[in-house]
Amino acid sequence: MIGAASSSRQSRLVLCPYGIPDSRRAVCTSILVHCGGDVSRLIDAPAGEQAFLRHLQRLSSMLSAVRPPLVLLTDLLPLMARVVLLRERYEAALAPLRHADWLLYLEHDVSTFVAEALRRGRLERSGNTAVWHGPARMRFLVVSPESDDARELEHGMDLLTRPADYPSDGLPSGPRLPITRKIPRPGLEPSDPAKG
Repeated sequence: MIGAASSSRQSRLVLCPYGIPDSRRAVCTSILVHCGGDVSRLIDAPAGEQAFLRHLQRLSSMLSAVRPPLVLLTDLLPLMARVVLLRERYEAALAPLRHADWLLYLEHDVSTFVAEALRRGRLERSGNTAVWHGPARMRFLVVSPESDDARELEHGMDLLTRPADYPSDGLPSGPRLPITRKIPRPGLEPSDPAKG
């Protein structure tokens, strides 16, 4: 079953805007293969976010991609700037990225990442992987050096492609902003201020 599902995901271009650290190349490559990436078509020139985007815009393989690419982010903090806003910019500039599966490689500052992720959405953990349901209904598969189980990774990828069930009151639809004024709520205020 794993082989059949994995083969159906093969030939997916892999994009790494922040690059892959040399010390983690073998681990990340293994994760990407289990997630259906074609590591022979891996683009990871960390020349800066905008330069990388301009490079992608010039690539015919990216613009005419039949299968949506995988995007692996290795530099995650601060979460809003390095992950959420980057994804918004890239998806706005390149239509194929709107259908990409996004992976977050988490190795450092785990507690900071988890705290920030929980403030901005929710985490669904499954073994050594998790799915982060972030702002604007974005979903990311969170992987780590311990994410070496092919079944867990495949399950995580399946969760990304499955339609999400978002509770109406559970997730923020965008970044949370501080409330600067009180909003009157009908029925909770005294009807006559002189009597209250």
